[in-house]
Amino acid sequence: MSIEIFHSESSLLAPVLLVEDEPLIRRRLESLLRQLGYTPDAVVTAASLQEARACLSDQPFALALVDLGLPDGSGIDLILSLIHISEPTRPERI
Repeated sequence: MSIEIFHSESSLLAPVLLVEDEPLIRRRLESLLRQLGYTPDAVVTAASLQEARACLSDQPFALALVDLGLPDGSGIDLILSLIHISEPTRPERI
């Protein structure tokens, strides 16, 4: 899936990567995203850093909601790698 804008009452960036290891919280966040107008196929879920990285290798995401405390590491590491992926390569200063 490519990055698109899904239209409902407002413009929604999609696809969304939802990274949350707690099933109850993950389901609640999925429900909130549906209430906002996201379709089920616009939301991809992962329960760990390993699953999230596998998802990222399959497709780009327009938005990521990341739990900071995951069973296999810090969500901050994933966020930093997403920032690195999204920033164009900058020439070094001399």
